[in-house]
Amino acid sequence: MSNQLLAKANHIATEVHKSATDKYGAPYIRHITRVMNMGTTEDEKICGILHDIAENTL
Repeated sequence: MSNQLLAKANHIATEVHKSATDKYGAPYIRHITRVMNMGTTEDEKICGILHDIAENTL
């Protein structure tokens, strides 16, 4: 897999969560980025960055 897929996942997550904030008023993308950074492989990072899209948008 290439970094292009991770970049695309990051772009999608940023767009989906662009106006979302957490319970403290911080941009929600910070949470998503923290989860992404817990991954050690590219697949794990992609799952981390996309993990809340279905939950928060459906």
